This record gives sequence, C-alpha cells and structure tokens, in this order.
Amino acid sequence: MADRPSGYLELPDPARTFLREVPAAWDDTKLLDGYPGRDIIIARQKGASWHIGGLNGEQTEKTKTLAFGFLPEGKRYRLTLIVDGTHDRDLAVQYAVVDRSSSVHVKELRRGGFVASVTPLP
Repeated sequence: MADRPSGYLELPDPARTFLREVPAAWDDTKLLDGYPGRDIIIARQKGASWHIGGLNGEQTEKTKTLAFGFLPEGKRYRLTLIVDGTHDRDLAVQYAVVDRSSSVHVKELRRGGFVASVTPLP
C-alpha cells in the first residue's frame, strides 16, 4: 500500500473491503484484454473467486467491455465492480449477478481503471 492512512480511510466501504480481502497469491491468472502501453484487463483466481483489474494507460477516456467467458459453465456469481467516478478521486460501485454469458460496459477515465470481485453464489 502506497498512500497515507487518510487516503485509505476516505475510500468508500467496498473499496476498503476489496483492499483488505484481495489475496497476495493466486491459483490462476488470465489476460482478458489489452495492448502494451494502452490498457489491460487481468482476471486472477483464488479458490472459487476471481479478482479483476483494469487500467487505462491512455490520455483519453474509454469504455471497455468486461466479459465473463472465463467463468465455469452453469454457475452464477456476485459481481462487485468499483469504477472511476466523475473525476480521479471519485469512485462508483456497482453490483450485479453474472455468469459465463454476461458482460458489462466499464467507463474508464484517462489514466483510470477499475477493480472487481466475482464470488460464487450459493
């Protein structure tokens, strides 16, 4: 972690929870999309859960499609998506139920990004 304590304390609860729960070691890693120097979306698995991160390395806003084709067939997951808000110090949180056939559009600010956690539903 590379910020002042106040920087973390000011985050919304879902962002603090993500930082507290994101694993340090992984069972699998998948490159979902990206091009060197432009952008990237990576999914990392720990147990039955996935954590996804996306970065926009360019100076313009863009909208990316986050597809969940890497998930197993026949299972549903709870998605917690933390995205750029209206400016670089603002975050927005979205929740959804997704499966292998789902996709969501994610708006990224210039030099922005997103994180997501995908956990299996009972």
